[in-house]
Amino acid sequence: MNMEDYTGLEGRRNRNDGAAPGAPQGTGGRRRFVYKKIRLTINEAGRYITNAQFVLDKNIRSIEAITLTSDNEEKVFNLTQRLEINGVELLPQDFEARVIYAYASVPVADRYFDLNSEPAGNGVVKITCFDTSPSAGFTAYNVNYYLKCLLAD
Repeated sequence: MNMEDYTGLEGRRNRNDGAAPGAPQGTGGRRRFVYKKIRLTINEAGRYITNAQFVLDKNIRSIEAITLTSDNEEKVFNLTQRLEINGVELLPQDFEARVIYAYASVPVADRYFDLNSEPAGNGVVKITCFDTSPSAGFTAYNVNYYLKCLLAD
């Protein structure tokens, strides 16, 4: 399990004031985002992975959205998870991973599952995964969670 960062700018100018709604000043009307990647390895079927806990940077204001990728697309159909940020459950236990999975056929702009700006500054992200595959012939695979995080001013 590990966490990586990717940074970027998003948004467009609002014709009225020159800045996108909620954009920090001095960014040219764009909101600043960092994309956090959380990589988990699913080693066996029929067992919960519960020690996936990550601390976010204190300069993160909120988590805007989430998506999921995997090195084994077929296994995603057997994966469920629970997502909690700062003690607030955002995805309930047994939430099917395929709902937030980023299929190649989905346009890039639509690949993220909206979390409605969940406050997260210096917060903790907890992920619990469960693979419902039959144990016979199970092979390990990786899943990557990408969190789209809005940076503080």
